[in-house]
Amino acid sequence: MTTVFPYGEGDLNKRPITTSVKRLSSDLDLSFTATPRGGLYKKNSVAAVKQSIRKLLLTNRGDIPFQPLLGADLNNILFELSTMISEEDIRSLVTETIRRYEPRVGDIKVFADLVEDSNAVTIYIVFQIIENLQVEEMQVTISRVR
Repeated sequence: MTTVFPYGEGDLNKRPITTSVKRLSSDLDLSFTATPRGGLYKKNSVAAVKQSIRKLLLTNRGDIPFQPLLGADLNNILFELSTMISEEDIRSLVTETIRRYEPRVGDIKVFADLVEDSNAVTIYIVFQIIENLQVEEMQVTISRVR
């Protein structure tokens, strides 16, 4: 009696079929707008990564339960004296936070513009998305609310 194996099983002389599934990163849209069917909208690839980076930069450490180190803690920088904080400190803090908590981002370049008189900082981020090697840029402005 002859046993018939499907392709890839049992016959070690043939190469197995290798497939790859391309996965697109997606996150829920944080506006929580309902779709016509009652679900929630999603943000895909570039928009999802930008939303995640913005959320990381605007989150203070200790705001998220059970993750006390998550966030860039940039609001505390706005209340420091202008002589105590430099643009290099902000750049290193932002770069470290993105590298630690956003695995979908490759190369990162951060530029900071500190406006000392109004207690505001504008952060320009140029980054590469690992998924499609696309280079994107975004801007986040954080200012003190009186």
